[in-house]
Amino acid sequence: MVVLFIGYFFLWSTFLLMTLTIYRFKIEKYFIQILLCTIILTPLSVIIKTNAYNFLGILQLISVVIFFWLIFKVRFTYSLVMTVSVFLISGIPDLIVDYVYERFFNIVIVPLIPQISAIILFNIAITLICRRFRIGFSFIPLNNKLRPIKFTKRNIFMLISLVITVTIGTYFITEEKGPLFILCLFIIILFIIYVTFKELYIREIED
Repeated sequence: MVVLFIGYFFLWSTFLLMTLTIYRFKIEKYFIQILLCTIILTPLSVIIKTNAYNFLGILQLISVVIFFWLIFKVRFTYSLVMTVSVFLISGIPDLIVDYVYERFFNIVIVPLIPQISAIILFNIAITLICRRFRIGFSFIPLNNKLRPIKFTKRNIFMLISLVITVTIGTYFITEEKGPLFILCLFIIILFIIYVTFKELYIREIED
């Protein structure tokens, strides 16, 4: 499970970086947002894969759309366009790995780690190419009022609390222990997200 955690952490962080790069966002302004979204998306993906809830994969897409909308402050329609388009692009290495394993190794069900590794490398390559040659789309209006979020004691505390909460929650969910505990944990996660969101952006709204 630790390997999956690490793999999905890098997968989602590189996915978000690639998306922002393709749509010409200034990445340095969104470091905390990327970290926060990655921390939430990582255990979600681990839960879906370890429990074979493949039909819940759509939750990942919906979550990213909501994050771009609420956390990155992108209009909902644009968030949908960004997420769906980059999801399709990010699926290319997955198809390539599936083809290689089936064509040369006669393996229909590809191991998860090679798939994740291929997607991470692909995301990094696309990000570097787009930044190097300034390739991308610029039709999405940027929120110029959004300032880089600084690390403060409260922000760091919230992030650490979120990491601990989702890590413990993921363990109990994957080990099929305590539905009541899971429900309480879910409520705690929502509270932390709400408080974090309020602390990070309330001053910008007031300004």
